Amino acid sequence: MKRAEKHFTMSEGALERFFVIFQLSALVLLFQAGSIMAQPISSNGTGGGAWGSSSTWAGGSPAPGPGNDVTIVTGDSVYTSGPVSCASLTIQPGAKLALNVGKLTMTGDFSIGANAWFYDNDSLKAWPDNATSYTIDAASNFAVMGASAATLGSQSADSTFGNVYILARTPGLSFSANLTIKGDLIISDNTTSNAIRGISPSVRDNTGESLLTHHVMGNVRVIFGILSAVDGKFTTASSNPIGCIFNIDGNVTVGDYSNSTPQGRFGPFSSDDQGVPNFGEFNIGGNLSLVNGGRLHAGNSTSNNSANTGIINIGGNFSVDTNAAFATNSNGETFAINFVGNGPQTVSLGKSVSFSSSTHLITLCDTVGPNSTVQFTGGKSWNFNCPSAPSGNGAFVVYGKLLFGPSDTLKGLQNFVLEPGGTLGTANVNGIDTTIGSIQVSGTKSLPTTGSYAYNGSGTATQAAGAALPPTMNDLTVSDSAVVVLGANETVTGTLTLNTGGKLEPGSQTLTLTNKKANAVVGDSASYVIGSLTRADSATGSYLFPIGDQSAYHGVALDFTTAPSASSDLTASFTASDPGGSVFPSGITGYWNGGYWTVNASGTPTGTFDLTVYAKEALAVNSPVTLIGKPALSDPWAALNATQSHASADSGNYVTESGVTAYGIYGAGFGTIVGLHEKPSGIPTKIAIGNYPNPFNPTTTIQIAVPKNAHVALTIYNDLGQKVATIVDQNLKAGYYEELFDGSTYSSGVYFARLSVGNQVIVGKMLMIK
Repeated sequence: MKRAEKHFTMSEGALERFFVIFQLSALVLLFQAGSIMAQPISSNGTGGGAWGSSSTWAGGSPAPGPGNDVTIVTGDSVYTSGPVSCASLTIQPGAKLALNVGKLTMTGDFSIGANAWFYDNDSLKAWPDNATSYTIDAASNFAVMGASAATLGSQSADSTFGNVYILARTPGLSFSANLTIKGDLIISDNTTSNAIRGISPSVRDNTGESLLTHHVMGNVRVIFGILSAVDGKFTTASSNPIGCIFNIDGNVTVGDYSNSTPQGRFGPFSSDDQGVPNFGEFNIGGNLSLVNGGRLHAGNSTSNNSANTGIINIGGNFSVDTNAAFATNSNGETFAINFVGNGPQTVSLGKSVSFSSSTHLITLCDTVGPNSTVQFTGGKSWNFNCPSAPSGNGAFVVYGKLLFGPSDTLKGLQNFVLEPGGTLGTANVNGIDTTIGSIQVSGTKSLPTTGSYAYNGSGTATQAAGAALPPTMNDLTVSDSAVVVLGANETVTGTLTLNTGGKLEPGSQTLTLTNKKANAVVGDSASYVIGSLTRADSATGSYLFPIGDQSAYHGVALDFTTAPSASSDLTASFTASDPGGSVFPSGITGYWNGGYWTVNASGTPTGTFDLTVYAKEALAVNSPVTLIGKPALSDPWAALNATQSHASADSGNYVTESGVTAYGIYGAGFGTIVGLHEKPSGIPTKIAIGNYPNPFNPTTTIQIAVPKNAHVALTIYNDLGQKVATIVDQNLKAGYYEELFDGSTYSSGVYFARLSVGNQVIVGKMLMIK
């Protein structure tokens, strides 16, 4: 028994030692496997301090190491003076960590909050290496401050950032991974020679990719230094080409007003001395601004590579102040500035844009995208003058709309191309002229008949259409209060638009609109053709002729209720002189001698139309006014049709006569032919609807025929098919009725009156012109 007890005692001690050794081994294994047993440690909450000092940490804890989950709390700033490590690391909102010397390695999760800062002053490629996950707030800040050449981004570490600041570096810096910057990219380097490059040959990403794509979701500011897409200075000519694309959602500002010395530079290339086709592109969703001497360059150092392509796509505005600079100190490459916005874009020039050099030759290719309207302002020129460039002098190509102010011009050696469907507009008094107008390039000018042209003068001087305006065009627009004078016969195949006081004067020339659609003319009583206008006509609908003389609008409209028997050209004009005549229809005692309207038709088309003229001055002299007509000035005045037996209906400044079939000269007669418009009597034999006046402004009388006792509904719809009013909704006895429609709260346009009598329905068309 004693031997047995002694054996039991020894076994118990050995067992205790075994468990101690096992537990220690397990702790080591757990620590090596991760940070399951890592101890949390937080900064002191009173300002922080050095990583290696115990006073920096809450409770005077020793400096953190691989076994600690570290938190730098809000308001504290912690800095290092050598390599450090930890398990996980949390930088709370508003806290700071500065790696002054050495790297930070970790084995757990990394997290940084809003307005927190991570300063890298020791060539760290990205966030700390080997973290198991990265949680990056979009409003956090990563600052690169190293004094030696460095890269930013790594395939072995997360390359998503909030805001990125590249500050006070002596050499350059290259991106070596596809970066996602959720906030802003701010570059404030030491000198103008320091290049921040999207990619360079020596720092292709770890997979060997030759194309990097970076996404900046905020803005980019280049205060000091250079931002380029590509640095392609290879050591051997046989090196493979590289490329870089920057997608920037916000604005790009080059230069800074807060600095007295302009330093910011921006362009596709830093340097490239080898003959391989590199590619650099900036896609800017917002504005590009050059301020306080900020410089835009095709390439930043002398190079010789005709295969290079650099592109800047601008989705917003492009502005240049008086101190901006432009450089072509690269040789041979193709450089493009493209306006690709989905709406209006302004090019505001405080100085002329000048890509000119006799030694560094580039090919400049500019475009206005199909969805963009680019307006040049500032009264400066966009100039390109690099003679004998290897790939030619390039072209300014317009797919959308390009508009020039009174003194804005394109100059230099480029070609100019207006693509089919594009629009060229100008406020220059010399119009679209390639010598003294807006387009003064010495290259080939392509102004096609499929393009559209617009004039927007200042209103203080007559504007010439310009010798370069083609004889046939798609759309023609004249706006503002200027008078545009044609220098040749012109044909418009699309839409003629006259608005905001714009006036078009053909003079001795002929202006013809071949578009047969009734809505092919857009005009108002402040905008018109001074003289005559010819329109093609082949269908029912209201054909507006916005015509007048030098002093006033005297438009005329023909609303065809029965289409002409054959296609015809109608020419309308107003003559501000006495039409003469002393013989009138019964009831007319005189006429307005201030002018008359003439509408002639080619051939002998039939057709019935409602005739409306703008007769404000005649109505001011006397009322009522009845439209009368005659084939020629020497003929006596007559009623406009055989059934005319009433005064024409007047509304506002307009007078309308229905059922007209004769073309010729029209005048405003004073008095009433036979009697006033009368409502028919008796019982109608069929359902019918009509209105007078038509066109109207803003009221019209709708006459309906109800052939039987029934429930009657009279409703008004606009041209979008939307019901705007219900006039009648009740049981009525058979007979004729008149109802007033007041359109004073509605806009000008076509309206439809729908009449239902029992199960019968008929629709009448009405035109309101205000």
